[in-house]
Amino acid sequence: IAPKLIQLLQDDILTVRLSAAQSLAHLKIIDAIPIILVQLPLPYEWMEKKVIGILNDYGDLAIRPTLEFLNSQPNVIAAEKIAITILGDQKAELAVPILITYLEHADIDMRIACIKSLGKISSPKAYQDLLMASDDKSWEIRSSVMHALGSYKMDQSIPALKHGLTDAVWWVRYNAAKSLQEMGEAGIITLNNFKNSPDYFAAEMSLMVLEMESVLQHVEPRKND
Repeated sequence: IAPKLIQLLQDDILTVRLSAAQSLAHLKIIDAIPIILVQLPLPYEWMEKKVIGILNDYGDLAIRPTLEFLNSQPNVIAAEKIAITILGDQKAELAVPILITYLEHADIDMRIACIKSLGKISSPKAYQDLLMASDDKSWEIRSSVMHALGSYKMDQSIPALKHGLTDAVWWVRYNAAKSLQEMGEAGIITLNNFKNSPDYFAAEMSLMVLEMESVLQHVEPRKND
């Protein structure tokens, strides 16, 4: 049945290809993973999420073939982006060296996907590379790095996150503040110190995130009816 399903991945009708991919994932046919990556991705967000969901159904069985796919240098941006996301979702430590190389990719969406995955994996091997990207000229990259640093929960990140709080872009400041808040005591102290900062926007963001945290702590969980 597997060869027939693999053949259907090349069907002209998209729903047929999707159904074949779902069946192959259910059967854990790992040889189909590179073919799914090439035959299914389209430049639509809904399709990307669908393929990611299918490949994540393989669990950690997806790691080796997905890593081999990236190492083959396929030069198919949509497929590579999905592969990078899968490796992050599966927290594939083995993928860190090749993911680091994507931090310099020309496509910004690829770089963002890479940063998100490195954040999910949270490997010390990638930490310095992420820090170096925290001053990138693209605010989307800076914002993604601020978010990723929160996954590490390391006090060494505080200087970069403090710098992020003073960024000109709201999303960079927000992700820096949220990462500080998620770090625990050291991050909360930093946010409290910034409440009186002469930088109005940094102070405002610090106060907002601290107040959000305070509200969440005082919200009582809903009781079952």
